[in-house]
Amino acid sequence: KDPIGVFGSDGVHWGSMQVPYQALLPKKAGHLLAAGRCIGAPDAIDHFRLICPCFVTGQAAGVA
Repeated sequence: KDPIGVFGSDGVHWGSMQVPYQALLPKKAGHLLAAGRCIGAPDAIDHFRLICPCFVTGQAAGVA
């Protein structure tokens, strides 16, 4: 719905994934953006802890 970036696939287990802007917004902290390995994505945490998604979320948070 609100993608801020897309990162690639590993070719076998999953395809490309979109990172939603909502993943950068902590639930209990206002006026703050989370990026890198601390974003909220419990269903895909193994994928979001990789380097490429960290670059994507860091760039998006910096631009925002």
